[in-house]
Amino acid sequence: MIRPLSKINDTAKAISKGEFDKRVDIDSEDEIGKLANSFNYMADTLKNLENMRRNFIADVSHELRSPMTSINGFISGMLDGTIPMEKWTKYLEIVHDEIKRLIRLINDLLDLASLESGEFSLKIGIFDINELIRQRIIKFEDKINKKKINVNVYLIEKE
Repeated sequence: MIRPLSKINDTAKAISKGEFDKRVDIDSEDEIGKLANSFNYMADTLKNLENMRRNFIADVSHELRSPMTSINGFISGMLDGTIPMEKWTKYLEIVHDEIKRLIRLINDLLDLASLESGEFSLKIGIFDINELIRQRIIKFEDKINKKKINVNVYLIEKE
């Protein structure tokens, strides 16, 4: 009885050090075998969570690096004279858009952290989706017109 428990203990220590591929190799139908199966299931779950965490960090790093690289390139070009002064407004607008993109990404990360910690609460209620769509179209009207996009919206009145 001591040997199987010792195996579980050793495997638990290995997993706690980040060795997520370790499993307990106990083949029995008694309580120790059931404990080993549960332990292995937990280890699989931890490994999957760790893989998801690593992928998430890689994705976030990429999403943050892209606008930072763009901003750095444009500002460096302005400072070293590669971008002439008469084009600065154009490139500052791009930098401004990239900064807004970064702010949105960081706010999304903060929202995720709030969700994960249980601090984020949903405000469930009734709202008029037609009004929300109308407001968004008005908000993006300049961009829509600038890109010469034809937008047709048909809102259905609630009965």
